Amino acid sequence: MPLRNPSTSHAEAHTVASHSDTTGTGAELEELTDGSETTKHTHAASGVRGSVSAQPHNVSGTATLAANDGLATGASLGDASNDGIGYLTIQVPADFSAIHSAIAIGFPTTNANLRWSIATQFGAAGQAQNTHTDSIATATVAVLNTYVVNFDIAAALTGLAAGDVIQFAFTREGADAEDTVSGFFLQEIKLEYT
Repeated sequence: MPLRNPSTSHAEAHTVASHSDTTGTGAELEELTDGSETTKHTHAASGVRGSVSAQPHNVSGTATLAANDGLATGASLGDASNDGIGYLTIQVPADFSAIHSAIAIGFPTTNANLRWSIATQFGAAGQAQNTHTDSIATATVAVLNTYVVNFDIAAALTGLAAGDVIQFAFTREGADAEDTVSGFFLQEIKLEYT
């Protein structure tokens, strides 16, 4: 089959801008830098608009704030016979619409069972800090030494809204007979949103 001459079969002229084109200004650049959806740029594959995270800033029980060989900070929660609680705080961004995922991230120091729970309280500016309260009941999970564990904590955030300040209390129930892990290190809580 013979090739057609493009100049006779397609009369429209096209301008192609390279990725190094810097002539965009104002709203055109804002479309590319603010993470929003546009007709030319979408994030539809992930559905995530943004994320926020926090590391423990306070502890109680036998927990201690600690550094792990300078690689990560967080909280060492309890031991095999005592409870430990790590406290974290996150402010929900103004562009928040809904939770995509909410996880507590940590790792144990032995292969064993870990018993955990989480309680939350949150409110926005002008509201009581505990306008909303929620929790996830105690659960026991099998964990592997130094393997990262992601705990789904979205169920403890019912009614969350843009601007809310969330206070988390993550408890490792080391005093419970079902908790057999020698140590647990809570690294952070991460909230991804749409």
